[in-house]
Amino acid sequence: AAGGPLVIPAFAVERTQELICDLLEVMNDGAAPRGQIFLDSPLAVKATEVFVEHGWTTGGSNPFAPLAHAGAMLALYPVGRRLYGPAAGLLGAVLYGLMPAVQISALFIATDAPLMLFLALALWAYVALMQAGETGRRRWIAAALGAALGLAFLAKYAAIFLVLGAGLHALFDQDVRRAWRGWAWAITVLVLFAVLGPNLAWLAGHHFATVAHTAEVNAHWSLSKLVHP
Repeated sequence: AAGGPLVIPAFAVERTQELICDLLEVMNDGAAPRGQIFLDSPLAVKATEVFVEHGWTTGGSNPFAPLAHAGAMLALYPVGRRLYGPAAGLLGAVLYGLMPAVQISALFIATDAPLMLFLALALWAYVALMQAGETGRRRWIAAALGAALGLAFLAKYAAIFLVLGAGLHALFDQDVRRAWRGWAWAITVLVLFAVLGPNLAWLAGHHFATVAHTAEVNAHWSLSKLVHP
């Protein structure tokens, strides 16, 4: 009813903070009458306090996101340069920065910006490892790849697609399989789980709640939908 309360379901982290920004903006602009905002979620309240503690404001300012996307652009340049030359590297970095999804993502508080930064760094390390040959730098590059992948997973589970892509690459390319010989793969996996380990331990202690939520709600994965009798 007009003038009554408006109940908006939202995730406690990120979406709630974005809604607060949007509601305050429309009220300050006069597009909606001023009113009180209540958070009926202890987790949302705590999450908002953490956001404010680390520089977030109700004006919606998010300086980290554009910096993260700029870092991804810088990381994509050497990927293209190594594979196809400087012109391709520059074009790839510029096209990434001009994509509408990237520019929109730079305006919001979300996990997409750090995900893309660490995925770009992981891709850079991956390409460098494929081209490292037998040099002594291989183990350091493999460690960097594991660290970047671990940080990407901490940002968002969508990082799994880079791992799947690397697996398919190795399956169909003999040179890639040769590049993984020795201990490079073990170093990458070890560093990956060292970075991801505390999060995995927390998930195990909470019945992998966030993984189940991502699979069932975001990705809509379920055995009943994948397998029909």
